[in-house]
Amino acid sequence: MASLLSSKRLGFFSGHYNILFIGLIVLFVFRPDRPLSEESVLYLAIWKLLLTGTILAAIFNCKHSRKVKLAEVFLAIPTVLLFWWDLYSKQTWSLAATTLLTVIFTFLCTISIIHDVFIRAKVTFETLRGVVCAYFLLAIGFAYLFWFIEWLTPGTFFISRNTGLDLFAYEQYISEMLYFSFVTLLTVGYGDIVAMKDLGQTVVVIEGFIGQFYMAILVARLVAIYSLSGQLHILKSLNGKKKTED
Repeated sequence: MASLLSSKRLGFFSGHYNILFIGLIVLFVFRPDRPLSEESVLYLAIWKLLLTGTILAAIFNCKHSRKVKLAEVFLAIPTVLLFWWDLYSKQTWSLAATTLLTVIFTFLCTISIIHDVFIRAKVTFETLRGVVCAYFLLAIGFAYLFWFIEWLTPGTFFISRNTGLDLFAYEQYISEMLYFSFVTLLTVGYGDIVAMKDLGQTVVVIEGFIGQFYMAILVARLVAIYSLSGQLHILKSLNGKKKTED
């Protein structure tokens, strides 16, 4: 009995996307939302450590092709180094480079995970974790893209509750953009953060469009796979009964 329970537990936690799933949730819940001060440096360092672990999980805890994994490693090395460099020296070029690399990395991981989820022939815990991870990565990628757009064209986004927020209060600004990205992806639209310029408005519409199609197409695909597997199971059981009767 004990061995059966342990095998079920291992079945739930084993496989791909489990570490990444936990890491993404922890990163979002405990994201830095205050300006950097002497007291918050340790908190920020811990968050960056979690971020580094999540980046590694996005590479090695997912099902990627060899070429994709090599590309992710190539992108991850300078990204992680710049993440830690920005803790001590916030310079325009390093923040912009970090953000751009993070956008490319997260979108590459998202596309690879979605590809893996789509070609699966059955719905499992691993598949569902992959769906959630891709959704989180998509929101994170757009959040960093919003920061990059604000850097290119200042004044693109208006944050009503933090009107005096400096773009280079990097972590706090990313926290606001993460919130805005999830709200946009879910097409909730509270209106407390608004895209004011053409480029930002275009990207926001694209994210909302992707969010709608993600839920509609991917969920429909999973339901179809689940229904097909159920029908095949019924057919197998009927065939088994016929053979026993014969």
